[in-house]
Amino acid sequence: MRLIRLETGGPSHVTRAANPEGFNQTLLDCIDDGVKAILGEDVLESLFVRLEIYQRLPRDEVPRNVDVFFAALEKAFGEPSGKTVGRFIIKLLYARLGMEFDGRSNRVLADYILNARKSLVREN
Repeated sequence: MRLIRLETGGPSHVTRAANPEGFNQTLLDCIDDGVKAILGEDVLESLFVRLEIYQRLPRDEVPRNVDVFFAALEKAFGEPSGKTVGRFIIKLLYARLGMEFDGRSNRVLADYILNARKSLVREN
């Protein structure tokens, strides 16, 4: 059994995420790390290829279309497994941003991302 450590948010993660592109890159890093940790590198690559082919969603557009990404996870792995992977990605993101993740609510997964974005990104 492999242990997965949630990296907590140091100043560099929070500072980088304080602007829209930095937040998007932090989210992509969490998606990469989360999927690789649970399912492996090959599955991560396949997932992004499928998103590009079937959803016309390139990797760099995923942060702006997290609802499509989470739906693709659920379609690819089934609802319970897809939600588990999605929640792990969100936990990883919140940990890196120094935010508390309250997974007890029945929020849609994309809402957690929206909440983190609103909390950190300063709109101009």
